[in-house]
Amino acid sequence: MTMPQKLEDLKVAVETLSEAGLEEQVSFAPEVLAEILADESLVVTRPLEVDYTVDLDGGDVNVSAHLAGALETVCCRCLKPVVHEIDLELDTLYLPAEEGMPEDLEAERDDSAVGYYRDEIELGRFLRSELVLNLPLRYICSEDCRGLCPACGVDLNSGSCKCERPIDPRFGKLAELKNKLEKS
Repeated sequence: MTMPQKLEDLKVAVETLSEAGLEEQVSFAPEVLAEILADESLVVTRPLEVDYTVDLDGGDVNVSAHLAGALETVCCRCLKPVVHEIDLELDTLYLPAEEGMPEDLEAERDDSAVGYYRDEIELGRFLRSELVLNLPLRYICSEDCRGLCPACGVDLNSGSCKCERPIDPRFGKLAELKNKLEKS
């Protein structure tokens, strides 16, 4: 398994592909993934493992990749440590760029499953964007995490707090009616 310095270094020269295709495994140091994420609240706990295959089908190039790694951060609800496993399967199709096709037009394609290449495929660039796009916006320890009490800060997963819940003034009269009915 090779360990390139940066994800952007991962490129495939199309003219060197044979009919048998290409299959490789590469590993990136945790620092490389940390640089990509550029988020101080995320700690990369394992190297980013990338297994990919590149198959030539006429002039078209099919790319399949599997990315695996792990991040540690805190739950956005209760602030306890949480580990996020990266397990991402990607497939894309690259077509040869047409003669005279401007590069900015290549970047404005409508179909995200189709890319264009000239002499080489910038596989690292594709993997980087897909990795970032597939990370969650918020990390939570579990779907039923109740978080912290906004008033006193007690972890509501461990128990309830003794805080008085403020009553919305719009429902104050209803609360009075409820109390009156409970007493009678």
